[in-house]
Amino acid sequence: MNALSFPALTEPDAIQAVIGLARWCGAKGWVPATAGNFSARIDLARAACTASGGDKGAVTEQGVIVLDIAENLDGPGHPRMSAEAPLHLQLYRDDPTIGAVAHAHPLAAVLLSRRHVGAGRIVFEGWEMQKAIRSVTTHEGALELPIFANDQDTRRLGLRVSQARAGWNGPVFGYLIAGHGIYAWGKDAFEARRHLEAYAHLLDLILEEERRA
Repeated sequence: MNALSFPALTEPDAIQAVIGLARWCGAKGWVPATAGNFSARIDLARAACTASGGDKGAVTEQGVIVLDIAENLDGPGHPRMSAEAPLHLQLYRDDPTIGAVAHAHPLAAVLLSRRHVGAGRIVFEGWEMQKAIRSVTTHEGALELPIFANDQDTRRLGLRVSQARAGWNGPVFGYLIAGHGIYAWGKDAFEARRHLEAYAHLLDLILEEERRA
């Protein structure tokens, strides 16, 4: 565990991190109905994840389950596992430095993901908020946010994301699913939340800029 850059969590602490992320997004209005999913890594093998259904903005300990990454990607899956959980688990499998993942539905993310899915990405240039993304130190330069077409087979979609990662340019800590929402991650729940909020703000700016064009 010492080789990992995310702070290893106890199971109760990971559950509380998930609850904190989910409720924060609920307060933002980013998880309407039963939308959204949130997770925090416990160790190399396990992650705490929101279960299927329920209001994520009011989630409690009973709404968070612990998933074995390999078993739930390669096997039939936990009976309470969300349909979107494989997207979280695939990220954890691919990158052991990821400590938390947030999936939410900010309005601009949903709208722009449909509008720009043909380009396969949205590029931010010249915005000060780009510096909220890890390792970005200036507003100069371009910051990419990939977009993927929606797919109800989330294991297949997770593999598409996994295969695309090698071709990403610059720091990337999130992606959009067309007509669906955004995934953002970080070394811990705090960084995942920061990245999610930064991307959401940048998308708001792009949406408003396009409206005025």
